[in-house]
This record gives sequence, structure tokens and C-alpha cells, in this order.
Amino acid sequence: MLPLALWRLTGTISEPAARLPFTLASLLAVVTVYLIGRQLGGNRLGWLAAGLFAASGFMVAFGRIVQYQALVVWFSALAVLLAMRGQAVRQTRYALLAGIFLGVGLLAHYDAVLALPAIGWLLVTSAPPPPEPATSRSAVRHSPFAVRHSLWFAAGLLAAALPFYLPFALDPQANRTGEYVGGRIGTQLRNNLPDFFHFNTFYSSFYFIIVTGLLVLAALLLLSWRGGRWSRWLGGVSAAGAVAVALWPQLLAGSSVDLSVLPFAVLLFTAFAALFAGRSGFSPGQANRWQAVVLWLAVPFLGYNFVVALGLTHIYTVVPAWSLLAAFSLNTKQLAASKSRRWAVNGAFAAFLLLSALFLWNAFVRHDVEYWQDYPAGNLPGFYTPYTAPPQAGFFGFAHRAGWKTIGQKIAAGELAGDYGSNEEPDVTTWYTRGAPRACDPQPEFYFLADDRIDPVDVPTDLIAQQYTQVAAVTLDNGKQMRVMQLTPPGPQLGGLDVAGLSRRFDQSATPAAFARSARGSQPADANFGNRARLIGFDLDTRRAVPGGRVPVTLYWQALAPIQTSYQVFTHLESGSGPAAQSDGVPVCWSYPTDAWRPGQIIADQHAIALPPEMAPGVYPLEIGLYRPDDFSRLDVLDAAGNPAGTSVTLAEVEIRRAE
Repeated sequence: MLPLALWRLTGTISEPAARLPFTLASLLAVVTVYLIGRQLGGNRLGWLAAGLFAASGFMVAFGRIVQYQALVVWFSALAVLLAMRGQAVRQTRYALLAGIFLGVGLLAHYDAVLALPAIGWLLVTSAPPPPEPATSRSAVRHSPFAVRHSLWFAAGLLAAALPFYLPFALDPQANRTGEYVGGRIGTQLRNNLPDFFHFNTFYSSFYFIIVTGLLVLAALLLLSWRGGRWSRWLGGVSAAGAVAVALWPQLLAGSSVDLSVLPFAVLLFTAFAALFAGRSGFSPGQANRWQAVVLWLAVPFLGYNFVVALGLTHIYTVVPAWSLLAAFSLNTKQLAASKSRRWAVNGAFAAFLLLSALFLWNAFVRHDVEYWQDYPAGNLPGFYTPYTAPPQAGFFGFAHRAGWKTIGQKIAAGELAGDYGSNEEPDVTTWYTRGAPRACDPQPEFYFLADDRIDPVDVPTDLIAQQYTQVAAVTLDNGKQMRVMQLTPPGPQLGGLDVAGLSRRFDQSATPAAFARSARGSQPADANFGNRARLIGFDLDTRRAVPGGRVPVTLYWQALAPIQTSYQVFTHLESGSGPAAQSDGVPVCWSYPTDAWRPGQIIADQHAIALPPEMAPGVYPLEIGLYRPDDFSRLDVLDAAGNPAGTSVTLAEVEIRRAE
């Protein structure tokens, strides 16, 4: 929504402008982590934590893309900071603000809820207010401060989040989200630590995850050490077990249950419980705040590494607490006991940050060698990695150019007219092609084949080699290409394309109107299918309407009411004895069934009718409709009075020409 708001205000948008709110969120999160660190242990701890946080590749990556993670981290951290401040000064306004900011974080993504246990702990451990004279007016104010603190927090949280989540929960489609989340969580414990180390190495370097991981381990041991003999013994044993599981992931993986979580959970619990001890060295309020940090780490770390089936890059949620605990190890009295020790620690820390900055520059800024696409060859010499390939999924923010702006500008100019296929996923191509129709079948008018891809999609390479001709190529400054292949016989040759000039024109023309496809298609229609869906328009491409060719059709539907049945769409070129050619299927390339449509929503539904080679030239009515796949019964088309008027609609007369 933030880039869209900027777009509406200025009338244009560029990739830097779209990314700006998320970059600012990442930068403000650095400041927020500094303030939390200062609240916990003074300026030095704040600077150490902020430096480690800023050096995390996750925070750099998510500050470079138009996605929710930077917002979740910043708003969650801000909520934790305000809760800490409210606990320290005993003012409920901070609890209210903490609730509001956590609620805003929840609007970005439900990952923000992972900070709730830490904030909840700060609320329930809030110190009582100073004594006041007993009066009737102060009776309410003398109610337990933690309760009032919690109520104000809940009020802020609900005020921010409820306007979205209540209608969402009441929506008939809400169960789909539950099924999605349930599928990701799974039903049994597991060990995702190999993925945790792989992602952290890939995003932040092997050195970064090893050094900061050891610092976090040391911090948990130091906290455990403050609790007495049993706490020290339990912390030491569980820390050794955690290291063993990290080195040998199958160590505690039994045949029926994986207990790899055990040493990590015990270590975190021990560090948390040790802070209850009166001899912990912290004031009660400070001990509670460090307990909140331990909880802030424990919930996402244990959840995404041992409970959730597909944690992937959601482990970014550990970064704030991870940075604070790592900074705690560097800020101990032993390391800061003398000026020389402080200088040594500061010098080593500065060198570590410079090394991390070099890695981040190579991974996220440099384009002549693309770190991710050329991994591991794209890694800098001296940066050891035990991995020969990147993770299988979850690539965000890395330096990447493929030539899509050049293609998009040619489409906008009408020089690449027609549907297309690509070896890149639709989520990428839709933006740059400005909503041009992406074909469902393997024989579109064009194929755009990129050397560098974010999420590769399989394409029929043999068919492309046999039936397509290259008509243009985008050659990037690193030598990689995007090839434009057109179905034979092709249109005019476009040759090599001016990457810089066309990319600049693409950005200059990025107005809302340029990206908004007609919601009703180029040709109007008005057909009511059973008061469930209305056909409001269509696009029809007959340029290759010859025997053996194809006729792409895009139908524009508007859902009128919740649809309980998954209907299939038929598009027929009718002859006197039945369909001469047809394309049937679930709407939107089998990806968006009608029982998922929302009332009022407009759906662009692509089809391509393959014409048999033996099809006789002539004029064929194009008929469309909806039917149940279980019994082939069709949905009635209703007239203006609501009476059945047939089971199909004739959209156009399509002339099938003789092949030249």
C-alpha cells in the first residue's frame, strides 16, 4: 500500500521510489535496535547491537524490496522498545503506543505476532506505581499497574489490527489462509537448522553466522551463569548439546520423533529462568527486560527451526534479539574492564563490520558479477562457504538484472503484441509486461527467455527450437541476455535492443494508467451466469486463426456472489455438428477456481483455442460458458428478467483463414 500511495500522489513510480518506504523502515529499525540496546545496557551496548543488526544480510535484502519484512521488524522492534520504556517509567501511554505499533506490524504480516510473548512479559512484570494518597479517584489508578498496562496495550493493538482482521476472519475464504498456515506448520517436530545456517551463510556470510552465533551462545551461557549451580550446570550441558546438534543434525533425530529442539529449548529456558535469581547482577526491571529479549529470540528461533515445516527466510524475525544478545557478549565487564581491552574489542568489531560490509556490497550492490545468480563463483575470494549451491528458494534483494524493462517498453510500444510465455515466474513478468496476457498453453506468440531468473519456470525447449525464431535480444553489461522468440513465421526483426534507453523510458512512463489493463477487455459483454458470475468483456486475438494455429481469448468475469462449486470454463468454436476447436479448464490457467472468487472481484481469465491442422476455413461462432466437471451440467445464462436464456453465450464470429 505504501508504494501505491506514493504512486497516486506523484503520478509515476520507479523502482527506487517503490523501495524507499521499506529502505527507510530498515534504517529506522537500526535506530530502534540501538535505542533498545541503550535501554538494556547503555550507549555502548546500543551501538554494538545496531552495528550487528545493520550488518545482517536479511535487513539489507528486505530493505531493497517491496515486501513486508522490513516493516514487520521495525514495527515489532518499536513495540518492544515502547513496552520497555513503559515498564521503566510506569506510564500506560507507552503500552498504548506499543499496542498500536504491533498492530500496524500485524497489518504488514502475521510474523509480527512473534514479538507478542516478549511484549507480554514486559507488561505482566511492570512495576507498581509509586504510592499515592488513597482517594476514590485514585482507586482505579491503584489497581495493579500490570493489568492497566496490559489493557491499554490490548486497546492499541485491537484498534490498529481489528479493522482488518475481523472482516478477514469473517470472510468465507478465511479458511484457505488457515489451511495454508496449517500446511506450513506441519504436524511433528523437525530440525531445520541446516536451512537456518544455509540461509544465514547465503545472506550474511559464513563468518557472520559463525561469529554472531558463538556470541549469542556465549550470551545465553553468561545469563545462565547468573542463576546458581544448577543453572550453570544445565546451561553448560544444554549449550554443549546445542553445538552438537548444530554440527550433527541427525544426532537427536529418532525414528518417531525429532528431539533436536531439546538442547536449544533448555538453554533458552535456563537463561530466562536464571534472571529470576536475586544475584543475577541486574535490577528487577533490567532482568525482566533481558528476559523479554530471550523470549523475543526463543519464539521465532524455536518455531521456525523446529516446528514450522517451511521456515525459509522467515528466520529474519530472530535478527533483532540475536543482535542484542550478541552485543551483550561483547559488552561484558571482563571485555570492558580496561581501556586497552575496550579498544581491542572495538577494533575487532570495526574490522568485522568492514568485512561484513564488503560481503554485503558484493551480494546486494555489485552487478558485473551477480553473487546469487553466479553462486558460488560470485562469492568474493577469501569468503569461505561450505555450500556449493544457494538455497532452493527464498531469494530477496540480491543484485539482479535480466532485461525485463526493455521488454516491457517494447510491449508498451506495441512492437511485441500478443500473449507470451517465459522461463521466469509470473509474479516477476506481470509487472514488467504491464499485464500483457501470459499464455496457459505451450505455444504462445512469444517466449521471453532470460539467462538470469528469480524463480525458474520450465519451458518446452524442443518446441521452441523447432517452431520459434529469435526476433530480438537484450544484452546486459555483464554479457547475459534475454532472448525474444516469436512463433514462426515471425514478425519484423527487432535485433539488439537499447537496454539503457528503453529501461529509462520504461521508468518514465510508469504511470498508473500505463499499468492498468482494461478491467473489461477491449470488447464489451454482458452475460449473467446464474446470478453467480457476470461476463463483462473479452479480448480476442485472431492473427494466427489458420488451421494448425491458435486463437487466444481473455474473458473478464465479475463475481456476483459466493460460488460454492468449482466450475470450469469452456470456449468453443462451434460447427454444425459440435465444437470444431475448444479450450476448457479451470479459470486463469487452472489456478483460480470459481469457488475462490470473491463477490465484486474482476477476474482476467486466459484461454487459447488450438485449431486442428485439418480444420476447414470458414466462419465459426465463439461460444463460452460454465459447467460442472463432475456431470457436465452447464450454468444457465439469465436474461434481464432473471429467466434462463440458454447455457452459453456467443461472443463473436471467428474467421479461420487458409494457411499461406
